Amino acid sequence: MNIFKRIPVYIKIYENSIVIHRLDNSKSLNGTSNFSDSRIIVANFEAFELLLNKLLSELVPETKGYFASSLQIIVQQLERNNPKISEVEKRTIIESCERVNGIFVIYSEEIEELPLDKAKQKLFDLIN
Repeated sequence: MNIFKRIPVYIKIYENSIVIHRLDNSKSLNGTSNFSDSRIIVANFEAFELLLNKLLSELVPETKGYFASSLQIIVQQLERNNPKISEVEKRTIIESCERVNGIFVIYSEEIEELPLDKAKQKLFDLIN
């Protein structure tokens, strides 16, 4: 048993919706909440973080407990991202990912959704 296992995940953020993929076993989960407004995707920080935490707890139960695994996260906002999102918006997303046990968080500024194999490779390349 590896008590310090790091689990790779790909988080996609849409208006009032989050999709999370585990990159080590191809399981996915999505959910919705009212965290967006007419100007920005993550307008209600608390609602966003609660949904993110709920989804990750279901998809990656290993992140809870005394010997919790850490997450290696690649995250991407896929709506209202052209032109680029502000540094404040990006920092909000990164900090939320860090608060839900993300030990290594990468924000991908690509406009198009990444195929899962490319997301996994990009995460691996930046970690190593």
